[in-house]
Amino acid sequence: MKLDYGTQLSPLPISLRAGDSYILVKKPKMMDIADITFQVFSVFEAYLKMTPESYYIDILNRKEDWESIPEEDRSNISMIDICDIDADVATVYEHLLEFFLSHKVIYHDGLFLVLSDEMIEDDDKLDNIIFAINKNLFDQLLIIIQQICGMDYEEQEDIESLKFKNSKARELYERMQAAKKRKKEAKKADVNLTLPNIVSVVSNNHPSINPITVWDLTVFQLLDAFNRLQLDRIYDIDKTRVSVWGDEKNKFDSSMWYKNEYDKK
Repeated sequence: MKLDYGTQLSPLPISLRAGDSYILVKKPKMMDIADITFQVFSVFEAYLKMTPESYYIDILNRKEDWESIPEEDRSNISMIDICDIDADVATVYEHLLEFFLSHKVIYHDGLFLVLSDEMIEDDDKLDNIIFAINKNLFDQLLIIIQQICGMDYEEQEDIESLKFKNSKARELYERMQAAKKRKKEAKKADVNLTLPNIVSVVSNNHPSINPITVWDLTVFQLLDAFNRLQLDRIYDIDKTRVSVWGDEKNKFDSSMWYKNEYDKK
């Protein structure tokens, strides 16, 4: 589920429905993130991007165990399945979901259960369920939250629905996908693009956002402002260059400052 640009920019929460029930997924503001600390939020981001494969290989250092799982079964494993075998992972997702759903969340028997605020006694937890997140909803919810956080995401392609001429073609496709994934994972995090640094850059360079008002921005609004500042810098450099040296090759784009970069992705 790809969120459109307007939905991303809006500060309003997103509704996730299952039958007649629904929950609201909030778009955290920078003050919300500062409240839980940027370090905790970075852990949430890591778990939003975690896959069963990266869990086995990077967290457990058990590549052989992952490769021993039949290939057709691997594609059906979700991180919610990992919660069945690792209580620590389930606990992190409980806290992550509580942050974005603004409700108490517990993992129980293959489901993440969203509980009513009226719950008082621990023994009454299962009597205060207002929403149940199953495997399918869990995967959808993580994709929505990734977009709320301005993170790149890829919806999983159902390889079984693809048609290949033969087994060699299928094997080549799988190798290409694996190589693409390794290349993406090999990219090192840029310290200049950490959330605290972007807060500082935007609040000290934006014409209206300042170190006081920046905390009222959602994550996506902050990143959008940062991207616009970058475009403005490039536009100003090009404009100055053209005004001094001319534009013989007609390469200057006077509309660059208002280009919609989001919908190009």
